[in-house]
Amino acid sequence: MNPEAAASAPMVAVGAVGDRSARLWLRFDGSGPFFLEIWPRGGAPRAAQVADRRAPGDDGTMAFTVPGDVPSLGPLAPATAYGYRITATGTGALVGEGRFETAPAEQARAGGGSFAFAFMSCHQPFQPDGSVHPESARMLAALEPALEAHGVKYLLFIGDQIYADAPKGRRLLRADSERPLLGLPVEAIRARYQERYRRFWAFPEMRRLQARWPTWCIWDDHEITDDWGARRVHRRPAWQRVFEGARRAFIDYQASRAALPGSSSASSPPPAFHHSFAWGSSATFLMDLCSQRAAEGRHARVYGEDQLAALSAFLRDQRSRPVVFVVLTVPLVYQPDRVVRLGERVPGQGMIFAGRWNAARNRRALDRLLEVLRAHRRHAAPDQKLVLLSGDVHQGAAVSLRWPTGEQAYQFVSSPVTNAVRDWKERIARRLAFTMGHVRHGAERIAVERLSCAGPDQSNPFNGLNVGVVSVEDGAPESGAAASVRFQLLTHDERAPGAARVAYDSGPL
Repeated sequence: MNPEAAASAPMVAVGAVGDRSARLWLRFDGSGPFFLEIWPRGGAPRAAQVADRRAPGDDGTMAFTVPGDVPSLGPLAPATAYGYRITATGTGALVGEGRFETAPAEQARAGGGSFAFAFMSCHQPFQPDGSVHPESARMLAALEPALEAHGVKYLLFIGDQIYADAPKGRRLLRADSERPLLGLPVEAIRARYQERYRRFWAFPEMRRLQARWPTWCIWDDHEITDDWGARRVHRRPAWQRVFEGARRAFIDYQASRAALPGSSSASSPPPAFHHSFAWGSSATFLMDLCSQRAAEGRHARVYGEDQLAALSAFLRDQRSRPVVFVVLTVPLVYQPDRVVRLGERVPGQGMIFAGRWNAARNRRALDRLLEVLRAHRRHAAPDQKLVLLSGDVHQGAAVSLRWPTGEQAYQFVSSPVTNAVRDWKERIARRLAFTMGHVRHGAERIAVERLSCAGPDQSNPFNGLNVGVVSVEDGAPESGAAASVRFQLLTHDERAPGAARVAYDSGPL
């Protein structure tokens, strides 16, 4: 596959789905309007024309909701598998086709059901010269059959879906033959990031994942640049133009799939892209750790007050569900305090540690977040399972966190899905990662314990390419049993091309 040749090909994706609706997304260079066919498995298709609402700067992208934007189709049915096909009305050209399953009926919050979803981060499959890394190609080939085999219902893309600053030989943020990216106007910067999405998502395997599973997305620093917001220079006007161009491209290719409340158009974006959804017995909140991050004196801003309030409201509203997930693109538990403190003082290396939650400037934000999570578990939902989902660190891992007063949470990490390039800094970091015995929360210490492996030949943490699969099984209401969660890390099987193996399994928790 030649990513450059395939980058301009049409593409479709499924975004957020509800129990009676679905958000569909497309990218197409030709003109609209579009003809949508949609059908339940084994049923007759319904069809309608979809108006072309794309603006000139949108890079041919558009998202729309069924049935909201095409009311003639009527509502979808809960927990139902659908196929869909989109063509250009004028020419009949195929834009794309795929499938998805709607969420269970909203009233089905618990009782005898189970499902699985997958989450992944850090998609960077290129070597420094721009060629595809052989290990990344093997992982891409294994993804779709692995998710099928595990009965995955939806996907979470939790950051670094593209890299603006990698591979090394083809960085976006560099002086080029025209002029430095920092000197370009916002719309020109937006166009450069849009091209990045086209190239990184040119792989047929990535296109099929997004066409065949509902996908919720949130971004991390590499969709802008490494360590975004941790450097004071990022507050300068030139860098703010880079951020604005990257943000508009992120809306075009990712955020528009979620139908966020308020305006999510590229010309009038919300201050942050946090959002939430429910699926059966669980609910998920995706926190945005990029849009509002800034280095501000002694205390960095990691998230805005609006996000913390939205998280608190989400937890309050979902307290009756057996399980809640909170997506934090950067894991709370990673490297010990002493390592981060030392790293912050090393000349020229401080930025490597500035994005860690336990860095000195991030302590206040960490304490406030932990207080919200602890108060929820202690007072509002003592029997609920609380799971943090993270990526970013190029390792997969699973740990438990327990406050001195007994409140517990879990942290599952999946990273990287395709980034197989290793440097000396990463090799050193791996020796120290997930060795924390505790996380400081104010004057208290939250005990941290790595979860054991349920099977042979497994490791926690796991250092290879991986995708995380989480299974949720409801407890039977008549027995009073609690819901359980299970975390597995899947990687490509070196002995069987196109297949996957389980690199880690927590067993039921």
